[in-house]
Amino acid sequence: MKKLISLVVVSVMILGSITGCGHEHTWVDATCTEPKTCTGCGETEGEALGHDWKEATCTEPKTCSRCGQTEGEALGHKLSEANYQDAPVCSVCGETVGEPLEAAFEKYGLKCNVEYNVPRDFNTQGDDDPNMPVTGEIVFYDYEVFESDDEHEAVEGYEWRSVIYQITFKKEDYDKYGWISSDITTDYYTLLMDENGEFDGETLNYHGKDYTDIYEDRVELGRFTDKDGNPGFGVKYYERVPIGYDGIVIVIADGKARDSFDGNIATMDNTNTLFFRLDVDE
Repeated sequence: MKKLISLVVVSVMILGSITGCGHEHTWVDATCTEPKTCTGCGETEGEALGHDWKEATCTEPKTCSRCGQTEGEALGHKLSEANYQDAPVCSVCGETVGEPLEAAFEKYGLKCNVEYNVPRDFNTQGDDDPNMPVTGEIVFYDYEVFESDDEHEAVEGYEWRSVIYQITFKKEDYDKYGWISSDITTDYYTLLMDENGEFDGETLNYHGKDYTDIYEDRVELGRFTDKDGNPGFGVKYYERVPIGYDGIVIVIADGKARDSFDGNIATMDNTNTLFFRLDVDE
């Protein structure tokens, strides 16, 4: 009986040596799609880890944080509309995408070429003889930003911006020929033109919001003679604009510009035109 039991044990040991792989496993760690695996014999142990998904974002599809595999598509941005002050912004992730709308002055290559409180030459033509040049000097001064005064009422969400400009002409030119000049206001961002190329100063769009209580008050300050006998005149502009709005431009045009005006400031003869923008850094 004892001899029989020994024979059975020996048989089991022999069978085990035949059916086992007969080497020491070299394991590769489990991955998202494969269990722990022996590189030598291919034996596996346990289960695959499965993907650890990160949800899709505006710019990336659903992605496994372990292996980088992707599924589906990126969600795409949900963008606000661009305006003249702000580029489009995604309401989901907050990313700014692209640029603000191009300002009309930049599109047409116009330049605000007069500095505050800095006199500069202004060249125009004679009133009696438009072929004769008349030279003067212009200066913008007394710039103010205020909520209201006795003549200009406050409106919630708006402010007043005012400035004086003064032109002094050389007496000999004025006495011979007189002078021609015109002033109007326009807008740095849109030129205040509607779809027909006509001026529309009743509405301004600022940070994507329309403001309709725009108002302009132009006050002539009269003519004067300086200490050297040169004649001149002054004008004060008051502009009611949205708080912080920096787009109003005062245009001082000579006779050629005035005569060539066809509804678009950008296409008239701007050889001598002066542009002053009401965005003075006080």
